Parts: sequence; C-alpha cells; structure tokens
Amino acid sequence: MEIPVHNQDPLVVQPKLMAGSVGNHNWVCQLKEHQQNVADVGDTPVQQVAEVEAPNNTGLPNGLKAGVENLSGMSMDDVRVHYNSSKPAQLNALAYTQGTDIHVGPGQERHLPHEAWHVVQQKEGRVQPTMQLQGMAVNDNSALEREADIRGKQASLFNDKGQKKAPELAEAESNITQRKQPLVQTIPNKSQDERVKHKSTG
Repeated sequence: MEIPVHNQDPLVVQPKLMAGSVGNHNWVCQLKEHQQNVADVGDTPVQQVAEVEAPNNTGLPNGLKAGVENLSGMSMDDVRVHYNSSKPAQLNALAYTQGTDIHVGPGQERHLPHEAWHVVQQKEGRVQPTMQLQGMAVNDNSALEREADIRGKQASLFNDKGQKKAPELAEAESNITQRKQPLVQTIPNKSQDERVKHKSTG
C-alpha cells in the first residue's frame, strides 16, 4: 500500500522495517540521502516519510486486533482465526482458543473479542488445565472467563488505529452487545444435549 505524503512529488513510502531484514539498510540509506538532497534544494519542503503498517493476516478485525494490542501491550501478529471451524462442535462449544489459534464455529464471530483475550491470558502463562475433554486439556476457570468477557469487550471499543471509538458509537455498540445472549462460562457435566457457548483450552 502506498501513502502519498506530498502532492507534487512521487509517492514516498516506508514499509515497517524488521530488524535484521536483508537489504533494508541500503534502502534506508538511499531514502535518507534522497531526503537530504531534497532539503539541500532550499525552497523545496522536506517530505515526511509515511509509515506503512504491515498487513493484518491474523483473521482478527483490525480494530479488535489494535484494541487487544493496546490493552495488553502484546503483539497479536501470530494469532490465526479459523472461521467456520468444525472443531468447536467437537467439544460441544461455539468457539475456543488454543495457544494463538482461535477456532470459531459457523456464525459465532461475536465471540472473537472474548477469544482474543484468551490468547493474551495464554501468552502470559496464566491458563492451566482444569479438566480433560475429548483428549484435550481444557480450562474452565470462571475468573479467567469473566476477565475475557470484560477485556474483550473493552478491546472491541478501539478503531483500526488503536484509538478508542467515539463515546456515542461505543455506547451504541455496547447497547447492542448487551442484548446478545450471555456466554456460558463452564462445561456442564449433566447431559450431551446442553450447549456450552465457550471453552478455553490450554
């Protein structure tokens, strides 16, 4: 993606550089030399270099990703969302998180904020198995579930640039969210017919 920084000159972009990337040093030196040449002309204003964000390949919506990163201080670049996954149904769930993989059943995208916060909890090493289900270690800790509800909702109130949305918009979205059916936080052991709306696996 190219971002124009000056209307009269060719577009100048700067991709977000990764430390140790081959060839980046020469490119940066050439760009600095070009900027110095422009500045030496005297009457030509110095262009500011625009920074181009790396593409979001996680599957998380940009605003949610920015919100989780802003609140947690952790990068979510390694997260992968598996939409329309059949795996949650195998655990009688609508969605679940395992490490940095979020599995979302068909039509269950509304659970993404909650699941994204489970990624943070697991990255922090705070999730320990509390039971086994279908051969998988499962955590059903109610405190972690409540935290994921709260922090996921907070993270969803950010825009693509990591800034909180306007209060009116956030309130409108919050009211819509409050009308949704709440998440069940634990796994019932009573019968197979009961639906579990969410599980976090460790």
